[in-house]
Amino acid sequence: IVPGPGIPDSHIGEIICTRDTLFVDKAKRFPHSKFVVGYDTVTRIFNPKYYKDGEFDAMIAKLYQYEASFIVFHRIIDGVSTETNKVDYRYAIQNLLIEMDTKHYPPSSVSSTAIRKAKSDA
Repeated sequence: IVPGPGIPDSHIGEIICTRDTLFVDKAKRFPHSKFVVGYDTVTRIFNPKYYKDGEFDAMIAKLYQYEASFIVFHRIIDGVSTETNKVDYRYAIQNLLIEMDTKHYPPSSVSSTAIRKAKSDA
């Protein structure tokens, strides 16, 4: 993998596929990982409404413990770029994110969820 603008050499490494469903489980299995995700995925991972009491803070602590981070690419959702929708991240979460510059990496409307759905419908 060749680094592009905004992605330092230290962010390039192996690509690993896993069937773990939670990013915290992926981070435990592969410490020091950098996960490449779309902005929409980040908003789900770090939305406290998906966690029971105390689970959200525990998940954040574990991501730090496993030294995980997220390389975040903006998306186009319903015709609008997510770069205009700034999520109100808690300060602790900000340090886990490496947000890609849309000048070098324009937002995409490609959705892995839609790709999986299309394959399952085929």
